[in-house]
Amino acid sequence: MKNAFDRLCKKVNINKPLKSFKKKSATLLRGEERFQNLEDLFLGHAPQETLRQALHTSARKTSGQCHLVA
Repeated sequence: MKNAFDRLCKKVNINKPLKSFKKKSATLLRGEERFQNLEDLFLGHAPQETLRQALHTSARKTSGQCHLVA
């Protein structure tokens, strides 16, 4: 993806990084009602429900344990 983006930028003479393109595209998706659910998918983020489940499972596994942080 990065190589294709770099070739396109060179061809049309744009000097913006891929990160800038992704952020702007995500903002445009969020602004369009029918695409609002796709922002996290577009950016490669895990769905919020998956994150909540992972945190809940992790909290259950570590409850009652003492962790030392170096």
